[in-house]
Amino acid sequence: MRLRIYFICIWVLFIPTSLFSQNDNTVQFSHLDITNGLSDNQVNCIFKDKKGFMWFGTTSGLNRYDGSKFKIFKREPKDPQSIVDNHVMSIAEGPGDKLWVFTHSGISIYDPTMERFSNNVNDELRRYGIASDGITKLKKDIQGDFWFATSKEGLFRYHTKSGKTTSYSNLRNLKNSEHSNQILDILGSEGDLLWLIYGDGFIIQLDTRTNKVLTRYDGIAKAIYTKPRNFTMLMDKRKNLWICSDAGPIGVFCYKTQSKELLHYNRDTQGARLNSNVITSIVQTDDDKIWVGSDHGGINIIDPVANRITYILNKPDDAKSLSGNSVYIYRDNSGIIWAGTFKQGINYYHKNIMQFPLYRQLSNSAGKVVLEDVNSFEEDEKNNLWIGTNGGGLIYFDRAANSYRQFKHDPTNANSLSSDIVVRLYLDKRKRLWIGTYFGGLDCFDGKTFTHYRHNKLDPSSLSDDRVYAITEDVNNELWVGTFAGGLNILDPKTNTFRHPDISGVSDYTSVIYEDRQHNKWIGRDKGVDLLLKGNNKARHYTSIANNPNSLVGNDVNIIIEDKKGLIWIGTKDGLSILNPRTNKFINLEEGMSLPA
Repeated sequence: MRLRIYFICIWVLFIPTSLFSQNDNTVQFSHLDITNGLSDNQVNCIFKDKKGFMWFGTTSGLNRYDGSKFKIFKREPKDPQSIVDNHVMSIAEGPGDKLWVFTHSGISIYDPTMERFSNNVNDELRRYGIASDGITKLKKDIQGDFWFATSKEGLFRYHTKSGKTTSYSNLRNLKNSEHSNQILDILGSEGDLLWLIYGDGFIIQLDTRTNKVLTRYDGIAKAIYTKPRNFTMLMDKRKNLWICSDAGPIGVFCYKTQSKELLHYNRDTQGARLNSNVITSIVQTDDDKIWVGSDHGGINIIDPVANRITYILNKPDDAKSLSGNSVYIYRDNSGIIWAGTFKQGINYYHKNIMQFPLYRQLSNSAGKVVLEDVNSFEEDEKNNLWIGTNGGGLIYFDRAANSYRQFKHDPTNANSLSSDIVVRLYLDKRKRLWIGTYFGGLDCFDGKTFTHYRHNKLDPSSLSDDRVYAITEDVNNELWVGTFAGGLNILDPKTNTFRHPDISGVSDYTSVIYEDRQHNKWIGRDKGVDLLLKGNNKARHYTSIANNPNSLVGNDVNIIIEDKKGLIWIGTKDGLSILNPRTNKFINLEEGMSLPA
């Protein structure tokens, strides 16, 4: 029989686990691609501007995303103010909130006010006092100044407050001739300190106030000793430098600036190892882990403290997994990780966006159970789950061991589940599991034995209906049980018998029982909500009234929760109502509306 349950709000907690090197199954992504309006599924670079727009450089145009739709910028041969090339390689912020877009055919500078491009880079550079044919890198430091690394003339700093430019052309003579003189990345740190990496991996630390070089380090240059590469640097919260390059299979280097130690992560590392040596990008997350985007290796997550690496890879049968294994990653200022793939569009992840790993089935040595029709969850003190199914019985899922145990009704065994249709689960203060079933009554499971409570028409102290839809334990350790058509039941723990409070004038169907902090009982039904005040057997009734905004949004109630402000949130089939018990006023939210401030 089809159960009369419209929805169940489920809060599922998960604890990410990682072994020495293994796949991370807890990260779930949302996706954007050409079906959402993206110009091309090959995404080469990602950037977030000051207005909050996300920018994606593809092989077929520059895309601006406002959170709901894309605007595409492409080269127009007859328009000199369009982008110079559709193949976008990188994006950087420049002075005046302009975007410097690096393409296969040169640099285009985007003016967000005019929404037009300038393709005359030399004119733009001269505005900042820089005489150069081109730049290799543009970076904004933590003071808000802009650093221009040029191919021949050295390094320039544009001071945004004064509008003046400082030249550091002497850096060309700081290195031996066998090293490349081309600066490929710039990283500002605290105060006036600046880190630079050259095309051969040579690193220097510059005091920009005194123009003195404080550190010269050639460890990476000696380790690779090949032709110049396109290096990228990241400084973590411990002031260590992480270095990668998308131009060759060199893995990831970590230069510890305090101890001068150099760590090298690659596929051949003993212990924690990468699953790809070609690295496209590198970011640090809020939990101090280093996320590494790779070519054909997905995302590698380095835990420097535990010396562990976990992998995030595409799973063809999981719609929430990473859509491709060749990725460029970017972390925005709100902590969202964006991943552009080679052919599969955009992925984005934040721990607060998608908190629910999807389990379609559970497996163990005895077989597997499919989780397609689930009615109820309950989480125990070990963070393991009791799962009530619609025909599959009761399942206990041990998340640490990734194993399950299934309990089903056995007509030949009195100590078995009374029905395989489990509607509601509840763990009481004594850690006993109460199981509300459909036509099987109420079961209590103590870990070994099932105790059954059934309706007996000859016994007025028995359960009123064998279809149990709501269970809760009150402050007095009495169990309140709501049924499909038998009203309320209260189980006395001393006598192990039921009494049945008489609330006249309302439905006998009970979907929710909730006790608030004042120990009042809120009873959700198919005809509104009854409020039973503590110490008072009379009920206050709330219902939906047509054209009355100060009434329930709908009568079919399926969840009730009190928030920390004492407001009562009531979920119905037709929307959400928020009741202020002090004023007795409702705020109603229906489909298409947003939450109030």
